[in-house]
Amino acid sequence: MDLESAERATHIFRLVNELPDNQQRVITMRFAEEKSIREIAGVLACSEGAVKQLQFRALENLRKRVHSSAAQSGER
Repeated sequence: MDLESAERATHIFRLVNELPDNQQRVITMRFAEEKSIREIAGVLACSEGAVKQLQFRALENLRKRVHSSAAQSGER
């Protein structure tokens, strides 16, 4: 991993940490821990549909934050 990739990853981790707790947990379990939707639903004691909705909202929040921070820094 080069320096630019490491900086980008650090930025994404920072943005994930700014998400609401439930969205943060789903993103962490889904992508960092590579758990399935079913496994996450079991851990959180909720339906698979609820996990999918949390994941969708979390990814939308991250997209908005990435675009916002890119606009603030003058990137495209």
